[in-house]
Amino acid sequence: MSHEDDRGFDSPEEAALSGWDPEWNARVLRVEIETADSVYVFIETEPSHPMRVHCQRMNGRWEWTSDSSA
Repeated sequence: MSHEDDRGFDSPEEAALSGWDPEWNARVLRVEIETADSVYVFIETEPSHPMRVHCQRMNGRWEWTSDSSA
């Protein structure tokens, strides 16, 4: 059984990395805090492709909300 509270991740880094397949070898470069519940996670993938992922904390859990090239 799934509950709304079960969605999301413990950290923004986990949320940002959740959208990548393992073969991309995604890794976190840095995190920029916008507010206590909104951050940008900068990710590098293979082959070299920097991305900026926006994550927000909703109901105490972090979720990936959007991404763009860094």
